[in-house]
Amino acid sequence: MKNGKKLSKRKHLAFLAVITVVPAIVIVSLLEISVRIFVPNLKPVQEIITPVSPDAERLLPFLRPHYEARLTTSEYVMSMKHNSLGFRDSEHLKKRSEKITRVVIIGDSFTYGWGVNQDQTYPALLQSLLDGAGDRQYEIFNMGIPDTGTVEAQQIAQVAMTFDPHIVVLAMLLEDRWAVNGNDLVDNARKPQGEQASAAGRQPSAGVLTSTHNFFARHSALYAYIMMRCGHIMRRQAIGMRENQNRQELDAAWELTTGLLAELNARAKAASVTFAVMRCPFYFDTQRAKPDRISARLTEVGQDLEIPVLDLLPGMQQLDTGSLYYQRDGHWTPAGNEAAAAIITPFIHSLTP
Repeated sequence: MKNGKKLSKRKHLAFLAVITVVPAIVIVSLLEISVRIFVPNLKPVQEIITPVSPDAERLLPFLRPHYEARLTTSEYVMSMKHNSLGFRDSEHLKKRSEKITRVVIIGDSFTYGWGVNQDQTYPALLQSLLDGAGDRQYEIFNMGIPDTGTVEAQQIAQVAMTFDPHIVVLAMLLEDRWAVNGNDLVDNARKPQGEQASAAGRQPSAGVLTSTHNFFARHSALYAYIMMRCGHIMRRQAIGMRENQNRQELDAAWELTTGLLAELNARAKAASVTFAVMRCPFYFDTQRAKPDRISARLTEVGQDLEIPVLDLLPGMQQLDTGSLYYQRDGHWTPAGNEAAAAIITPFIHSLTP
């Protein structure tokens, strides 16, 4: 009798599992199919128009000369075209004109203009804004390369100096918490200064949660869609939970970053070039109401090293920040690039000799 009751209970539990799990699988499958049908281009599709020639001479290993491609995502379509050096910019003569102020902007994907076309990047917009605001003419160089940080900036600066610029601006992504990828502090903390060869040195070991996320991000359109719609909220909560983690490592990263900035500044001064630093804020930073640690720390570093500093955060917080960033991608929209260019223009004028 007892065995019969146990068997009956197991059958009941199995029946409950079937009527719960099977409908859930059906619903999720239908949602997955619906997203794939009604939300096209959810996963980025890249069309390479002109690949990098195997025989191309590269000044730096991460530069791609004459590369041309078109990227289509659920949020934007962008065309990329590199010059002979491998930058997303027009060709520039080595010899400068005395009537023109040369400004080189070094940075990562925000400076490169990820998510917008070449004429919509903030360096391209700066050209017309600066020329239209005074008698002086300007020549803006866009030397932004995605996935580069302060370490690579030193190498790019060597290329920049060969063009005899008046001003070199380093645009930095600085997040004083561990949760955000793709910013200079975290990159510098993950990659010791001596390790120059492999970008893999920057990457943390993938745990179970990271591996699970990567799996679903690659194979599920529904998961990718949910992350697109809720990504900023989830990331902001993650940052809050990790507010005081890894402080010792990040403090060491600040010291390393300060040392790298000092080296860049010394090299610029030796060539009679004005070196400046600019902070590009993350979307999460623009949403924070309480004082930002980065602003105070960066200002202090600038004063100690005698480097002009521009923090874009205060200016962007006064705008409709939701329209300045792509909700899933996190980079600046055309409106974000326009806002950045407008804030940067008077800063460049103040640096002009």
